[in-house]
Amino acid sequence: MEKSFLIPQDEIFMRISRLQKEMETRAIDGALIMQRVDLFYFTGTAQNGLLYVPVRGEPLLMVKRYYPRARSESPLSRIIEITSVREMPGLIMESYGGLPSIMGLEMDVIPVRELTFYKKLFPSLHMVNISESILKIRALKSDWEIRQLEQVAIRSKASFDFALECASANKTEIELASQVQTHARSMGHGARLRLRHHDERAIPWNILVLSIPDMDTPSAPYPTNRALKPPCLVRLDFKWVYKGYHLDEVRMLALGKISEELHRLWEALVEIHDHMVEQALPGRPIQELYVSTRNKAKALGYGDLFVGVTPQGYPRPDAPIGHCIGLELYEPPELRMGDRRILIPQMVLALRPTFILDHRFPISIGTVLMITETGNKLISKIPIELFHK
Repeated sequence: MEKSFLIPQDEIFMRISRLQKEMETRAIDGALIMQRVDLFYFTGTAQNGLLYVPVRGEPLLMVKRYYPRARSESPLSRIIEITSVREMPGLIMESYGGLPSIMGLEMDVIPVRELTFYKKLFPSLHMVNISESILKIRALKSDWEIRQLEQVAIRSKASFDFALECASANKTEIELASQVQTHARSMGHGARLRLRHHDERAIPWNILVLSIPDMDTPSAPYPTNRALKPPCLVRLDFKWVYKGYHLDEVRMLALGKISEELHRLWEALVEIHDHMVEQALPGRPIQELYVSTRNKAKALGYGDLFVGVTPQGYPRPDAPIGHCIGLELYEPPELRMGDRRILIPQMVLALRPTFILDHRFPISIGTVLMITETGNKLISKIPIELFHK
């Protein structure tokens, strides 16, 4: 994070208040937050530490390192420096007059070994999973967060415009990708994409420039030294992160005159994308949106080609066709079969309809939108069209 980037105090207090309401509903007396992105979300700092949130009252941030920076970044008033997590039981008792009976931990990410350690550290407590409540809160973006995502979208579009300027015949995929990445870094791209993991997992960022020169040459899942030789279709896959917030967008560029078959596929994909946007409405069950989108692909005659994309970037028929996005690249809920949760205003979705040709060639559109009270609003600023050069 940039040192000058501070989350407003009111934003942090609102998030903590929502968590405490969740805890009260679930009869959880206290929560211990340690996953790095969750910690940043509720404190405003990503320094190495742990946050104890009581069901009522002010939270306590215990920092292992770096205390001065945590103090300067977080608006919380109760911040102390610790040298060992073994100090926690005594500090919680001292601060709140006792230990909770039931304490929530992020059990979707905490390793079994560490969970066993905390059970021994707090032997009298009953521990439950608090992750579902945290992710439920994080799924609904505040107006302040939406403004951050809109800033990312501006930079993503600038990167895409730059890629269109730079793309030319005989330039290799990796040359174009390198130019775009250098330009993006100059605009503040954070370079590492965050995934939900206990140990702050972040994956190296690459602009994907994948060309489809003909139906007999397979495309690699990463940029190569293959030259862009018209006619070809180029997939520009942009994953932006700026001041902690992510955006995931994909567009296609036609170099030269591509085949009528590829044109028809693109036009069908746009219809499917537009159908998803029209159907992504507040109150709609996610499974209903998923089934409706698959039925649209079948009605257009491309049901067998329509796939989703896994978090690892692999197209698969059973993979999600979209997901929530924010401080992590992939956030729940995912748009997939079997998810009966409903779309709620302030959710931000990354839609990712994809065709896979001959099990090798992915043609995609990636768009980010926000669910509103009456429908939805596009956050992405790149036009939905097949670009030509």
